[in-house]
Amino acid sequence: MLLSTPIVEIMKREPTSIEATQSIIDAIRILSKANFHHLPVVDKKRLVGIVGTVEILKLSGDALGGGDSEHPAGLAGR
Repeated sequence: MLLSTPIVEIMKREPTSIEATQSIIDAIRILSKANFHHLPVVDKKRLVGIVGTVEILKLSGDALGGGDSEHPAGLAGR
């Protein structure tokens, strides 16, 4: 594929997204199972933002490797 290929030819038509009201834990679960690092945030199917692994890591520090599925270390008290 050439670098001049239009984005419309490579984009996903129905990307994985997360509702704005869902938790950071939900975003971590989705991203940990996915082969991508950014997640569109929607409110009633309308795009309101994008959250990425970098933002989540900044929030949790380097503690995502610890804790349990409901309370990863670094996020438990938030």
